[in-house]
Amino acid sequence: MKPASEKDITTWIFKKTGKIDHERIFQEQLVRNFPRIEGAIAAQPWCRDILNPAYERLNGCAMSEFGTDSYDAIPAMETYVASVIEEVEWRLEEDPDGCAVKIKNVRRAEANKAPYLAAVDGFANTVDITADNEKSATWTFEYYNNGRYRLVNDNGEYLGQLDSEITVTSDPAEAGLYAFVLNFNTVSLVNRTSPEIGLNIDNAGGNACQYNSADAGSLWVIELVRENGINEISGDNLGNNSANGTRAVYDLRGIKVNPKNATPGIYIERNGSEVSKRLVK
Repeated sequence: MKPASEKDITTWIFKKTGKIDHERIFQEQLVRNFPRIEGAIAAQPWCRDILNPAYERLNGCAMSEFGTDSYDAIPAMETYVASVIEEVEWRLEEDPDGCAVKIKNVRRAEANKAPYLAAVDGFANTVDITADNEKSATWTFEYYNNGRYRLVNDNGEYLGQLDSEITVTSDPAEAGLYAFVLNFNTVSLVNRTSPEIGLNIDNAGGNACQYNSADAGSLWVIELVRENGINEISGDNLGNNSANGTRAVYDLRGIKVNPKNATPGIYIERNGSEVSKRLVK
């Protein structure tokens, strides 16, 4: 018998049963993730500067865009999609401020019923938009605080607070405060402290009310009418002197800030009687 050091070493050789089609595996996962970007574009039109490049990158892309095999490419692609969606969700905290939109109820639209949120005789209801009611159905987001917004239409009517019936009011102090929840390809407009409660439409009469934010009547699609008009500038140009004197600069809470100490973000700049928003990056 041979000593242990001289024993034959058995080597196991595994034969490949077939070549792994990494490209096919990657494409299967891409098909599952790509709708998240498509859906966000439909729900968040003011985030097109983030979403459109992501759409272009993912639409029909090859595995090599993210890695040399499916083991590396799939996690890289999924991480990229997640980072895009996270940036969109961050935008919901303050970016829609000043956007004018039409807000379409998904359940009403699918039932071929009047779908657009509007002020009707002192209450929130849904309508088919015409020249006569377009102003009542065109809403602007006004940032309040902590990711909450007031919605005011082009007639100066504010959407009221969540209740069994939702009124509209000309007094901003009586307006409801709404936060956004991004779903797959829709948004819900909810109570920030109780996000399970959202702006809902009674399917029978089209009346606005509060109800479970996961209900189909609480799902909305946002159609952009006017951009928010935020101008991107460098920090060095924020608050520069003008013919009317030095521009005053405030943060979104209304607190005056020193332009020299401004960190990246959105600011309100007052130049005499003119007021504008500035995005500092």
